[in-house]
Amino acid sequence: MYIQPLGLNEACDNKKGKCARGLNCIAGFCLNQAIPATTPAVTTPAFTTPAITTPVPVTWKNYPGSLIRVAVGPKGVWGVNRVHEIFKKTAKAWVTVGGHLKDISVGKDSVWGVNKNDDIYMRTGAGGWQHIPGKLMQVSVSGFDDSVVWGVNSGNNIYRRKGNTWDKVGGALIVVSCGEAGVWGVNRNNDIYYRTGTYGGAVSAGTGWEKVGGGLSWISSGAAGEVWGVNKEDKIFRRDGVTEGNPTGTGWSIVGQSNGRLTQVDVFGGTAWGVNSDRKIWIWKSDSGKLSSEDDETMVFGPPIIIPAINYNDMIDSFETFIKVFEKKYSLEDELKRKKTFLMNKEKVEAHNDLYESGEEEFMLSLN
Repeated sequence: MYIQPLGLNEACDNKKGKCARGLNCIAGFCLNQAIPATTPAVTTPAFTTPAITTPVPVTWKNYPGSLIRVAVGPKGVWGVNRVHEIFKKTAKAWVTVGGHLKDISVGKDSVWGVNKNDDIYMRTGAGGWQHIPGKLMQVSVSGFDDSVVWGVNSGNNIYRRKGNTWDKVGGALIVVSCGEAGVWGVNRNNDIYYRTGTYGGAVSAGTGWEKVGGGLSWISSGAAGEVWGVNKEDKIFRRDGVTEGNPTGTGWSIVGQSNGRLTQVDVFGGTAWGVNSDRKIWIWKSDSGKLSSEDDETMVFGPPIIIPAINYNDMIDSFETFIKVFEKKYSLEDELKRKKTFLMNKEKVEAHNDLYESGEEEFMLSLN
């Protein structure tokens, strides 16, 4: 039986055949070199791994559905999709609510919103939508007190609800948010402002705008001490050190490092909801926050921790040994399992989103 000679750099041994003419089997490979009297030992050069960056677990869960706005408060979780249909979250699914809104906000016992014509609507208890005179492009109701309502119009003018009328407030903002953490806003230059005298959530016009360092395109004021936002790059931020004695806080912490991306976020009572540019819905909760236990896609990210560099020279004699050592030291096996679970759930979640986008009734059934 004819055996094809092995070519240059091909692996050679007694089972695979012989090297072609002009080549010699040296150290297991066909080379165009003479065979030395004694084959020197093959030495693997020393190497040191660079420092490895691993995210601190800050767990978000992907909730099935597709929204452009999401809002959370004592009245529940509500949202609107790209065709401005309104949805309310139940224990296992999104339930359609009559009407159309482009922006929505959830209070203690009320829900406020504006439609594509900047018309303002509000509902309380189990009642339906009531039209509120005026024009706003974005509105916010406090989860601490339903009588605290702020908004901005298409001219970036700022208004607050005073009884049954709107009272104009000096300044210019594109987004305003009111909560127990006070009234916060951002302007078209992404500058951030806090309304002095509003921390605590009481009905108050405040005394003036105080500029806060940083730059955001969206902001949310939640319960006491909770102020979150996203910037124009969709990175997520949380304000640290917000208290009654220091209502503007001490600084911004990025949530999720480079992995976290949201176009809009809303926070209340230790739970944050957000949507990204793909209209996917994400949930985060603190230890005190409440979150349903649906088996959804998990995204883990956070500020980095550094694992010191390690010299593996003379320690690893095979790739299999390397994997065993690394798994034992840094629980790589757990990380691989998490990624496997992520991929397994990803197809299911995308299928839910496709059904939701099409508006089919099967979407609701698929969540049960």
